[in-house]
Amino acid sequence: MPASEVGAPLGVGVGVNEEPVDGLAGWTVAKVLARMPDRAMAFIHLRTACVGCPLDRFCSLADVANAYHFPLSTLIDAVATAGEGTDDDPAHVGSEADP
Repeated sequence: MPASEVGAPLGVGVGVNEEPVDGLAGWTVAKVLARMPDRAMAFIHLRTACVGCPLDRFCSLADVANAYHFPLSTLIDAVATAGEGTDDDPAHVGSEADP
């Protein structure tokens, strides 16, 4: 019997995506946004209502993928790369590439 059927918290075990939940997939939306605020764009680009949602501290990334019916890997990849190469990235401030 999957962990999700024996009273495990949301986002633990195997869900609709049939992928094990661990690592970033187990993080809540609130944890992602608190630790990496630039990753909010990942949720916006995927057209979720997660940014500003009062339930963000309860929903894991696996829960979000299940609720919006897209592969967990799509959300993980989007969150992992959302802040790369932005103008507010300290690695790019003052570089010659900036106009």
